[in-house]
Amino acid sequence: MSVSAKPDILTLIGMAATVFIFTTLMHEGAGHGGACLAVGARPVEWGAYYFDCDTHAGPPWKWQAVAAAGSTVNLILCLLSYLGLKTALARGARGLSALLLWLLFALNGFTWAGYFLFSGVGGIGDWGTGSQAVLGGMDNVMALRIAMVAFGAIAYFGLGMTAGRLLGEITGGDRAAGGRISTTFYLTGGTVS
Repeated sequence: MSVSAKPDILTLIGMAATVFIFTTLMHEGAGHGGACLAVGARPVEWGAYYFDCDTHAGPPWKWQAVAAAGSTVNLILCLLSYLGLKTALARGARGLSALLLWLLFALNGFTWAGYFLFSGVGGIGDWGTGSQAVLGGMDNVMALRIAMVAFGAIAYFGLGMTAGRLLGEITGGDRAAGGRISTTFYLTGGTVS
């Protein structure tokens, strides 16, 4: 099945909602939650977009590991999805399974790279300078924040170019189908969030 023809909008919405929820669950639960347990700390609270781990009294490496683990899971999912998609495309798959792998690749990749931009610019978030963040408690972090912004921008741009090329392969170069797919995924993700 090719998705170069007009894709079914309800299928795209369902795929996008599921992948956005799954990605957030993996980031918070498997990433932050798994790291919390791995460092011997106690989970305190888990919300849709946060995970609180009782590392407040522990050494800084514990909270830094927990903070870094969410986006690390996004990177792992991005790489696994990319490998799966490249394998599927090499075998001629151009249907919904390829599209699902593409969305997992793009969403997890953009989330991972976006954290460096977001935290680098604002000093907030998992990689920010807050008391439970990766850079929390460090001195003279401005150079690290600048490096994070540069790295994040380059990674985000590279992921965007790669995602666009891969979506073109899936749709057989049908730019209209690619536009409908990416717009539907983007709007659904924003709504689900």
